[in-house]
Amino acid sequence: METEQTPEQDTFERRKKAISQEIAIQLELKKLQNKDQRKKPSIVTNSFFGSQAQMSSSINNSYQTSMHNDSIVIHVDDHNSLVTAAIKIQSWYRTYRAKREYVTRQSDSSRRKYFTLAEFWETISPVRVYALQNIQVRSYSYQSTGAQYYGQWLGGFREGQGVMTWPDGARYEGGWHLNRAHGHGKFTHVVGDIYEGDWYRDKACGHGTYTSATTGGTYNGMWHNDFQHGSGLEHWQDGSSYHGDFAFGEKHGLGRQVWPDGSVFIGQWEGNSINGFGRQQWTDKRSYEGEFARNLMHGFGRFRFSDGKVYEGFYQNDKKHGYGIFKWTNSPTGRRYEGWWTEGRQDGLGILFEKASPQDSEIKVQYVIYKDGVKQRVLTNDEAHLIHQEYEQRLKKTAAFDTQSNDQILRMTFVKPVFFDQKCLQTSNAIRELELRFTPE
Repeated sequence: METEQTPEQDTFERRKKAISQEIAIQLELKKLQNKDQRKKPSIVTNSFFGSQAQMSSSINNSYQTSMHNDSIVIHVDDHNSLVTAAIKIQSWYRTYRAKREYVTRQSDSSRRKYFTLAEFWETISPVRVYALQNIQVRSYSYQSTGAQYYGQWLGGFREGQGVMTWPDGARYEGGWHLNRAHGHGKFTHVVGDIYEGDWYRDKACGHGTYTSATTGGTYNGMWHNDFQHGSGLEHWQDGSSYHGDFAFGEKHGLGRQVWPDGSVFIGQWEGNSINGFGRQQWTDKRSYEGEFARNLMHGFGRFRFSDGKVYEGFYQNDKKHGYGIFKWTNSPTGRRYEGWWTEGRQDGLGILFEKASPQDSEIKVQYVIYKDGVKQRVLTNDEAHLIHQEYEQRLKKTAAFDTQSNDQILRMTFVKPVFFDQKCLQTSNAIRELELRFTPE
């Protein structure tokens, strides 16, 4: 982006106007680009037995550096990495959902051919007083479903211990009360899956263990109305596991997920998706801690790269978006960028900090304008000051509005947003609380 006026050719006021026009044009271009931006589809693995190597390779070399206009540019290579770090989580999660179909077999809707109302009413005796009767042991064949029962009876009620076998091979063995499965019992599905634990009125309720014969997965924890509900632990043959809260068959609350490659996530879940604060730790020493939404990095967070680089700032749909600070932690010159990002790239106003050489004590400060990850120009201190003055004037006019949500106004300054440090502290406190609950297993 070229500047029509130079300090030597015009007055100080015309330079101020030129810079303001330049920023306005940049913002308009950004609006047009966002309007025409096409969303690239995420790569997900629909099969539980899909290639794990294929998933692992999807994020290799996701982040790369390249030289443009003598400045280092951080960007995401869309051709080499359609699946970024948290999208990989989403991919694993969807395969996890596919292999969790065994849980639906325990749900009432898929088991409605067992423990039916017809069976319940078929044997009930019209005799009202059962206290005077004795427990009897006998067998019975149900005309309504063809099921066979052998065990204890109290009048027309199954009461005590008994075994119920259905024509398709499904089988329940355990306690009964008032003609319903009640107490401790074991139900074997026709495919070989087994639930053993507490029952209440024909449904899994209380503590129980479910073992899948087809996938090898196991769940050991609390149940309610045939759904995983409360605290529980899931294990799978591929080494993945989840230990945490469930609500009506879905991960909901706090949980610790170990992925097939050994990566670990701890954090908040909502409706079977990662939502809220959490920390994802990869086996190659990369980590992200911060906010998630719908299994994506979204909100404020910190991403630490395996080579020591650190990004701290805002994300939107898995990409750096908003104000953020990128540090080359191992750089001998202390290189650091503080500024604005759009769709994963430096975009807008920013400040570069770096010493000329490792031996220098003075840090050089450059006020810069980026576009799509490419440095457009370096501003003087006076020009940067004028831009900030323009920002303060705009801010006074919009004082009655929520400036945090007004991204266009916030992007008109080099200064770090006032809420940045608050989000940083909030994130640190949230992650600290998670670490206290989830100690290494």
